[in-house]
Amino acid sequence: MLLACVAPAIAADQRPPVDKVAEARRIGAYYQHRYGFNGEIVLAHGDAILSDETYGLAHIELPVALTPGMRFAIGSFTKQFTAAAILWLQDHGKLRVTDRIAGFLPKPLPATWANITIEQLLVHSSGIPDDVLMDDYPQFRIDPHSPEELIRAVQDKPLKFAPGSRYDYTNIEYVILGAIVEKAGGESWAEFIKGHFLNPLHLQDTGIGGTPQVIERHVSGYVTSHGALTKAVTADPSVLGAAGSMYSTGADLARWVAALQGGKVLHAATLKAMDTPRIETAGYGAFIETLSGAPVIGHGGDLPGFHTQVYFFPGSGDTVVVLSNISRSRPLESPGTYGVTNELLELEADPNGIRPSTGRVASVERASLDALGGTYAMEGSSTSLGITTDGDGLVLATPGQPPVHLKPETKDKFYAAEQNMEVEFGEGTMTLYNYTYEQRTVWARSKAAPGP
Repeated sequence: MLLACVAPAIAADQRPPVDKVAEARRIGAYYQHRYGFNGEIVLAHGDAILSDETYGLAHIELPVALTPGMRFAIGSFTKQFTAAAILWLQDHGKLRVTDRIAGFLPKPLPATWANITIEQLLVHSSGIPDDVLMDDYPQFRIDPHSPEELIRAVQDKPLKFAPGSRYDYTNIEYVILGAIVEKAGGESWAEFIKGHFLNPLHLQDTGIGGTPQVIERHVSGYVTSHGALTKAVTADPSVLGAAGSMYSTGADLARWVAALQGGKVLHAATLKAMDTPRIETAGYGAFIETLSGAPVIGHGGDLPGFHTQVYFFPGSGDTVVVLSNISRSRPLESPGTYGVTNELLELEADPNGIRPSTGRVASVERASLDALGGTYAMEGSSTSLGITTDGDGLVLATPGQPPVHLKPETKDKFYAAEQNMEVEFGEGTMTLYNYTYEQRTVWARSKAAPGP
């Protein structure tokens, strides 16, 4: 148990209740001041907004402060709306997720697509390549493209693998799903989303397409590279369409999750199917994972200048939304965003747990620390990392780099606040999470530390 590692030892039922709203505000302020987090954080319980806090600027060059109710591009979180549209059509007898996609798309189609199903598109296991949306993307995204053009551009390319055999996240699969919504629903994807979800659910700050300059109360996106900040190049919304062309606010996204998970959008059995992992952690427009023993359902979104993370905890009924309008050029990572998101999720999963921003340290026996020491290597890398014990924590040694002091959160998990990273140990493995660059690397112990 996590609490068993905390000093001084206090029984769980003796701890004062954690004010999650106050703690979330503290976490947001910490990451703004320390790492430059710029964005919005919303905590909700059901359809009640508990906290809606903004940090930094909406338009940096003017400057204009961010305030609640401003509208962010949400990128791939659009996919959850598209998946819900497909499932709504199934609930109303217009299609089944087991149907082959060929019955909904213009002919001719390649023979390799003959047995691809709607479900395989939903969980990113179709094997259809995403080249059209990735190769020369900076130039390609400037011009408008219809879904039919995008589909034609990939249909003659070989599949990356046999449909259903493995997972590979792409945007083109959800562009195709948008075309299926139009065929089965009898109207454009955009009109379907508005008519069946946005209008009935009163999501008045959520919309589709349009450049930021013509969206009321819009937020500008910015990209950082080598310390320089530039305005992100705006993509034509048609390029991602049903895969990533929507905008919203933190509060509206929380209300959407409340409506969806509260049974106001889909039949109960359909919602359960949506929230069930089919291949790896992928459900239908959602990813289902476990954090500190608590199930969590979420999806994110990245565009140049924008980052979105939305997570729902079915055990508590709480939703966490994190939006940012600053991203790094490569990878698409917003300063402080992954760190703040990780801590908010840990706050929900284990309110009394130790998190990097708390500065607290768990009490771990010296023998347990010594047992983690040794040399760790990663497949395909010539670099080895060393772990040694130092006082009440560990030291991570990387060739040519200053040593990193790791403070224990539990006997298996450690953090380095200065480097915005966490390290988690498993059976003979060490997983490094670098939140500044959204990097997760797994290292295997190749040599144990010498005994005392």
